[in-house]
Amino acid sequence: MALPWLPRTSARELSAPHLVVLWFYDDPDRVGQVARIDEESWLGRHSLCEAEPPMQFYRQRPAQAAATHDLTSHRISRRQLRFIELDADRVRVENIGKRTLRVNGQPAKSAIVGEGDTLLLEHTALFLVEQRPLLLPRSNHYALGSFSYGAPDPHGLVGESPMAWRLRDQLAAAAAADAHLLLYGETGAGKEVAARVVHELSVRSRGPLIARNAATMPSTLLDAELFGNAKNYPNTTSPERVGLVGAAHNGHLLLDEIGELPEAHQAHLLRVLDSGGEYHRLGESRARESNFRLIAATNREPTRLKHDFLARFNHRVEVAGLNQRRSDIPFLLRELVRRLRTEIPHVLEPFMEPERPGEARMDPDLVDALVRHRYTQHTRELQRLLQLSIATSSDGYLALTEEVAAELREESPEAHTVAFDRVQPPTGDAVASALAASQGNVTQAAESLGLSRHAMRRLMKRYRLSREQPHR
Repeated sequence: MALPWLPRTSARELSAPHLVVLWFYDDPDRVGQVARIDEESWLGRHSLCEAEPPMQFYRQRPAQAAATHDLTSHRISRRQLRFIELDADRVRVENIGKRTLRVNGQPAKSAIVGEGDTLLLEHTALFLVEQRPLLLPRSNHYALGSFSYGAPDPHGLVGESPMAWRLRDQLAAAAAADAHLLLYGETGAGKEVAARVVHELSVRSRGPLIARNAATMPSTLLDAELFGNAKNYPNTTSPERVGLVGAAHNGHLLLDEIGELPEAHQAHLLRVLDSGGEYHRLGESRARESNFRLIAATNREPTRLKHDFLARFNHRVEVAGLNQRRSDIPFLLRELVRRLRTEIPHVLEPFMEPERPGEARMDPDLVDALVRHRYTQHTRELQRLLQLSIATSSDGYLALTEEVAAELREESPEAHTVAFDRVQPPTGDAVASALAASQGNVTQAAESLGLSRHAMRRLMKRYRLSREQPHR
């Protein structure tokens, strides 16, 4: 559908700051929805009497923007947040409603925010500020299908961010080209998943997908591993080996960590890549052919590969890590919960939402922290942090526990927040009084002060307070 504010020309070339829903207490289905931040706009509960309606939320997909229903949650004031666009990258946000606002985890009355900043309305909603196209580019190669918004696509890829859709289209294009492919990206970004997507979308999908970590192949056995050997070669007791190249006939050979293979060993693959799959098994004089396609994966820069080896890959696709697509993290958390629930249902059951099958009760502070975390191992690291939260959480919801917080790395907010008008934290007397009134219940005390449990514990540590002795 056409959006009321969307120009009909050059729409795909335009971009603007957007709010992306990361967590929403009353309506978890809103996760992933986006709203453009205009020159001056505001977020709030919709009211028919408003002369100037609040910002509209949409679900973005390539060449699509489906408007969703208005915000009606009574947890949000009619006018909660005011936004003023300062330039192409910076937006001023002011909290004019009743709910406490936290920017990048810190209470604030107003702030100048940009790409990657988070806005949390206490116990209500969590948003990410993200620069996005007004309309996602059309997918030229990937068929959209009909999978649910935020769910894994038919090939297992999760994400609705511009980067996720760009990756899908690039992988579909690479699959159709049927040429040797190089996948590169940081460890844990999902290169093996990407390789499987290429295999499933390719005309070779009925053939095998043979996967091997190149770094584990012994240098003395490299040719035997790749090309196989004849029976009784090199010893009379040696069995016949097909080799990876032969086993991948009519399919794909995935060599992971190809960058760990020394240049001299990379050269062993040059001939088979150039000769239409012609190779020799060790101990045989006759040539064999394998109609295989190589998918190489590396966490190094492509230029670190041997130059003539790199030249054999006409198709190269970067698999973006979580630091480049933070708005997909809530969807990935849902999928990881779903997978873990099949493995350890008895452990996860206390945290599951009874009225929403498959949905875990998750503290927005945890989601906020995981979105702002600086990842080095990406999906693997996200799963490890989620499992740590499962192991250390209580009270029926997955929380930002002290153990999880100790593992987090975060870029300094000052790196992209120009101005930050903070709300003064409660005094030690106020914290002690809240603890006394709640009889040492940290959660209740935090709520009475408009704080998260994590922030409450930090203040307790600063003022040397405990639940048993709520006084300085």
